[in-house]
Amino acid sequence: APSKSSSNATATWLYETCSRVPSPLPTFQFSLEVLSAISAGLHDESKMQSSLFELFGEGEQSIEALFEVMGRAVEIRSVTDEDLKNAAESKGDVTASAPSAAASANASSQNHDRLNQ
Repeated sequence: APSKSSSNATATWLYETCSRVPSPLPTFQFSLEVLSAISAGLHDESKMQSSLFELFGEGEQSIEALFEVMGRAVEIRSVTDEDLKNAAESKGDVTASAPSAAASANASSQNHDRLNQ
C-alpha cells in the first residue's frame, strides 16, 4: 500500500534527522522518544512543542532538526515504532534489533558517541 511506503520513508527521514541531533541517547531511542512526544501531542500542540524542545535541547543543529520535525508532525504521526525499527535496521543500527532497545541503549551509547564525533 502506498501509505505504508510513505510512512517508511517518513520513518527513515525521521531517523536520519534525529541522527544529526547531538543527543546523549542512541539515535533509535531518541527517534522513538520524538515519535511518542508527537503522538502524545496529537490534541495539544503546546505540550508537544515543550516535550520536543526538552528532547532536542539547545544548539543550532538541534533547533534546526526540531523545526523540521515539527513541520512534518502530521506525517510523523503515521509512523509506527515498527516502521522506525525497520528504518534504523536498514541504516545498520544494531541497537534497534536488540530484544530490548532500552536495555541495550546504555551499553551501546558509548560506541554511538564515538561514531558520532
